[in-house]
Amino acid sequence: MAEAIVAYYKSRNIGDEVQTIAAKKLLNKENILILDRENLDSHDSEEDIKLLCNGWFMHEPNNWPPKDNINPYFISFHIAKFKEVRKAMLADAVIPYYKKFEPIGCRDYNTMRLFQAAGVDAYYSGCLTLTLPKYEGERNNNIIISDLFYDNILKEGYANKVIHKLVPKKYHERLQFVTHTRENTDLSIEEKMQEAQQLLDTYAKAELVITSRIHCALPCLAMGTPVLFFDFGYANKIDKYRFEGIIDFFNTVRPNLPFHENRKIDKFFKFFGLHRLFFPFIKPLNIDWENPPKNKDNHIPIAEEIRKKVTQAFS
Repeated sequence: MAEAIVAYYKSRNIGDEVQTIAAKKLLNKENILILDRENLDSHDSEEDIKLLCNGWFMHEPNNWPPKDNINPYFISFHIAKFKEVRKAMLADAVIPYYKKFEPIGCRDYNTMRLFQAAGVDAYYSGCLTLTLPKYEGERNNNIIISDLFYDNILKEGYANKVIHKLVPKKYHERLQFVTHTRENTDLSIEEKMQEAQQLLDTYAKAELVITSRIHCALPCLAMGTPVLFFDFGYANKIDKYRFEGIIDFFNTVRPNLPFHENRKIDKFFKFFGLHRLFFPFIKPLNIDWENPPKNKDNHIPIAEEIRKKVTQAFS
């Protein structure tokens, strides 16, 4: 039986390929197929395929479930927050499909509860990116800033000014800004994975990473890079549900930025530019910049259990 992992061929988010890389490294086998997450129902192969089915699902829920010759092993699985996606992927007609492959390993507690409410045996597995190999090489002194203000919560020019206020001036020359949003989407999946691996290498060698991206913070934990999760702007309950079972792994940092977030009142202030009145009062983040806090280690047993389950499933 052929073995496969999933990827999103049209992805603008490098975090998608980070998950694909984690799956490929975890299986650690040659001749692994890479299937398009959004078109598993129309894959052209007729041979039986064992699929490591992890990650964020999906943009095209009408293309779900996969073809009959694909046998998914569900772990670190997440159903997107969109109503139309959840309605389609948890429709009564689809539930028997999941029951053939239960228990379903879920990336977060909210996804687990969605399945359980539908009568499907499910458990919290954590995220596959926690299994990335630990980095054992030398580190530089770079402080990586990765997408602190997600979803355009602050305009880029102003966001950079805010970041330079949050970081003491003496460390500005050590700052390196990266993003998980790619400009060029006209790349092969192999090129996208190479781009993602280069980003992971950047994180691995850094002295400190500060991010609001889950698939920056989780790999940093796995690779042993000190990381602070920037807990800011997530005003929507759905966003917070997405973090349940994940955010407890991180050391978090929260800035004091009045009226800069995504609540209704913040949007009102930002619409009229009133949030900028508070810019002079922004202070540096309250952390030890010379000795960044060590990462927590409560993710380690989760990662070990994922490795154990996947090894057994694909042995």
